[in-house]
Amino acid sequence: MKSRDFKNSIGCSIVVLLLGAILICCPMLNMTNITLLYRFFFGIYAIIQIGQFLILYKKKDYTNFFAFAISFLLLIASFIWNLTENPKSLALSLLVWIFVIALVKLKKADYYHDRKSKVWLMEIFYLCVFLGSGFLTCFNFAYQVDTQILMLGFFAFICGILETSESFILYLTKGKLK
Repeated sequence: MKSRDFKNSIGCSIVVLLLGAILICCPMLNMTNITLLYRFFFGIYAIIQIGQFLILYKKKDYTNFFAFAISFLLLIASFIWNLTENPKSLALSLLVWIFVIALVKLKKADYYHDRKSKVWLMEIFYLCVFLGSGFLTCFNFAYQVDTQILMLGFFAFICGILETSESFILYLTKGKLK
C-alpha cells in the first residue's frame, strides 16, 4: 500500500470511528429516531466505501465496491420498506449486511492466501471479530430504542477500529508478510 493510499484509507477508517462515536452520543442528546440513524449509518458507510473504492481502483480491489453496494441497497430498502419498525426486521437487515460484508472479507482473505501471504491470517482474525461483534449487536436489538442506537454505535466503532488496524497491517507489511 502506497503512502497516499494509506493516508486516505486511514482517513476513511477514522470517519467510520467518528460515525460510531456520533451514534453512541445520540441517546444522550435525545436523538432517538432509529429510522433516521439507521439510514444515516448506511448512507455514510456507503459514501465512505465508494470513496475508498475510487481511491484504490487502480489496484483492482473490489471489496470496497461490494461493501458500498450492499450498504446502498439496504439504504434504498429502508426507504421502500420500513426496516426499523420492529426489532426483528432491524436485526435481520443488519444480519444480512453482516453476512455479505463477511463474504467480501473472506474473498479478500482468499486473495492474500492465493498469493502465499500470511496476511490472510490477519484477515480471517478480523473477519471473526467482525462476525462476533455483529452477531452480538443483532441479538441486542430486542431492547429499547436507546439500546438499539447504542449497539449500532458500538458496532460502527468496532468496524472503524478493525478497518484502521487492517490498513496499518497492510501498510506495514505491504501485503507480503511471509
